[in-house]
Amino acid sequence: MRSLIIKIFLAYWMAAGVVIIISDFEPHRHIHNPELIDALNASLQMSLRQPRC
Repeated sequence: MRSLIIKIFLAYWMAAGVVIIISDFEPHRHIHNPELIDALNASLQMSLRQPRC
């Protein structure tokens, strides 16, 4: 019984690792979007200007 649980556990983590590796191969379009970077920078600058309570 313990051997079966260990095999299921290892199979799950091997499959999860394969999915992570495959998902890292494709280019991340949302990271290299200039409009997104500009919006993030503007948001960070606005949050720095607000007075803290």
